[in-house]
Amino acid sequence: MRFKAAPWDGNVSLFSILAISWGTVLFVTAVFFGVYGLPLLDITDWFFWIVLVCLLSLGLTGLIRLLGVVVMPVSYEIDRNELVVRRVLARILRFPLKSFERVEDAAGRFKPCKQKLQTADIGKTGNTGTFGYRGFYTSGAWQEFEAYATSRKTSIILLGKDNLLISPRDPQAFIRYISPRLGTGKSAKNRSVKRKQTP
Repeated sequence: MRFKAAPWDGNVSLFSILAISWGTVLFVTAVFFGVYGLPLLDITDWFFWIVLVCLLSLGLTGLIRLLGVVVMPVSYEIDRNELVVRRVLARILRFPLKSFERVEDAAGRFKPCKQKLQTADIGKTGNTGTFGYRGFYTSGAWQEFEAYATSRKTSIILLGKDNLLISPRDPQAFIRYISPRLGTGKSAKNRSVKRKQTP
């Protein structure tokens, strides 16, 4: 059974539009000055290399911002034993249903700016809304949890041995469908969701 991801909420729309605008400006600026500006400089001059490094940095930053859309979730599929998160172009994520024991409505309780995990590991830090909410967050009630969501308004959280927050378009229909299929694992305590990726 497949459930579409919810449309972007206002926060995601704002941050995504800013990322697209700023990323495009940076990338186009880097390309423009690279094509028309660099040929005017002497390649043996140190100023040339400073400009080249700055342009490469601008272009890379712009691309990174624009490529964020690739990992945005588009749907959630419940298989016999797994919850599958499908994304725009990134690899499919699979979470075993036995890792969860219950599901709760998280609308109004998920606050990404306040709950994102503070860690030196950039790969574990949750984002605040650019092309959706993804990464790791923490709260007093849910402890550490991972998110692949597009809207706070329809967010729900699966709790158990692992904790996972998602945002199906119809959260109540999702809750009704998945509740009888959940396992009976022990509640998670400061654990990250273990997932396997498939092409």
